[in-house]
Amino acid sequence: MKSKKLGTLLVGMAIAMGGVAVTATPAAASTPCTVERHGETWLGHDWVDVTNGCYSDVRVKVIWNYAHDSSCKTIPAYGGTVRFSPSVSFGTFNRTESC
Repeated sequence: MKSKKLGTLLVGMAIAMGGVAVTATPAAASTPCTVERHGETWLGHDWVDVTNGCYSDVRVKVIWNYAHDSSCKTIPAYGGTVRFSPSVSFGTFNRTESC
């Protein structure tokens, strides 16, 4: 029953956000105190926001499927966020890594 409610909630949120699909997960491959949100634009292009919840700056990069991986970016401590996009429109999000 919970999964049905969750599915309904996620569909409702996607519709409310103008068709943008968004998920948020801890960036396990980078650091335990970063959170990534990833989704697609209404044109189907992937993006990833990485937010730093640590007490110090962190350096992360995004690994893409079917596109070049991003360069290392420094994300400021206490809630700094950096948005990553693939180098080509058909690139899809794979994971984040510390660097």
